[in-house]
Amino acid sequence: MSTESGVLPGDRRAARAAPLRILIVEDEMMLAMMLQDAVAGIGHKARKASRLDKAFELVNAHVFDAAVLDVNLNGEPVFPLAALLRERGVPFLFASGYGDAGVPRGYGDCMVLQKPYGLDAFHAALRDLLGNKGTSAS
Repeated sequence: MSTESGVLPGDRRAARAAPLRILIVEDEMMLAMMLQDAVAGIGHKARKASRLDKAFELVNAHVFDAAVLDVNLNGEPVFPLAALLRERGVPFLFASGYGDAGVPRGYGDCMVLQKPYGLDAFHAALRDLLGNKGTSAS
């Protein structure tokens, strides 16, 4: 298989799976673009938003299989969006420079990706978030 096969590192079966739709909510534009490229590089589709209002527009207009949420969007907390995603059954993880301390107690069951992080950590977190949904053949 080629490197563009849509395979998460360490799992060659993912190339046969249908692409998943991942929402990236991140206000650091370079990081958002890097994550979008990383998602595309493993064969999935990503949409990104840098503002909370834009993220709500995307969630109300599209179906997502998972989301990566920056905890703080230019001073605006992302937790109202997290509540909506939870209500809709969309799995998500938080990305935060504050680690677990940046996430309210009500989201203690959610994965937190500590900033700064590398692509290997992002891929591992996404794999854990998606479970068999994104890393095994259908």
